[in-house]
Amino acid sequence: MWRRIKRVLIPYIIWTSIYTLLSRKPENIAYNLISASSSAQMYYCLVYIQIVLLTGVCFRTLQFKTWTILFMLISPISYLIKYFQVFGNAKVLDVINVIYGICFIPWIWYYLMGLHLRKNNKAFSPMILVLLLLISVFLQIGEGWLWYQAGEANCGTQLKISSWFTTTITCLICYEVVRLKKRNLLKLGKPLVLIGDYSFGIYLCHIAVMIVLNHVPGYRRIPYVANSVIVLTISLFCCVIGDKICRKIKAGSMNLSQVMGLK
Repeated sequence: MWRRIKRVLIPYIIWTSIYTLLSRKPENIAYNLISASSSAQMYYCLVYIQIVLLTGVCFRTLQFKTWTILFMLISPISYLIKYFQVFGNAKVLDVINVIYGICFIPWIWYYLMGLHLRKNNKAFSPMILVLLLLISVFLQIGEGWLWYQAGEANCGTQLKISSWFTTTITCLICYEVVRLKKRNLLKLGKPLVLIGDYSFGIYLCHIAVMIVLNHVPGYRRIPYVANSVIVLTISLFCCVIGDKICRKIKAGSMNLSQVMGLK
């Protein structure tokens, strides 16, 4: 358990320091480490550490059906905080927003779902899953419009019911592909394996890549989807090259690539 935490905690400290320096506010380093606010994606590291610490509790919870359902429903129910804030004009203390942003509660559903599927090896109809995915996409478009009308940038947040629904169905489709061993689909997924191998590094560095690209003339005029592909490609390239170089440099019991979280 502590090995898993160390492999996330050390890169978290390194990249929090990098993003704090990029923001030109080095005096905020302590606050950024506690609140994961040096960059938008850094919350994940603290959430992951909490979930690792709760793994034993999660396994015990799965032994009782009622507790499993209640524990899993904590996530979608917790989204109501944001709904009350945006659509109900409810006042929420800043400290609650910070805690909510780095808390495991909104994300525990996905971890428990994975543990539950691993334990029970359930089967799902691929056709029904695809149909539900299409429905969920339309729900996301509709709800995104509502959030946008309420003044929320980027059509709101990923911590909303339609996003939760879409992500859950997508996870189940991937689960079925692997469970049924669809060889043709698995072959098409080989590029995803490479991205998956370096996913943590991509996650940590992609905002830094975007900060650099924003200074490149013409970059901001590139359409959204193409923009995302460029960021992903450059981030992946940096992680692959960085890993090949840094893995040869020892840093105590870890190599520099592990310290930086590149792979």
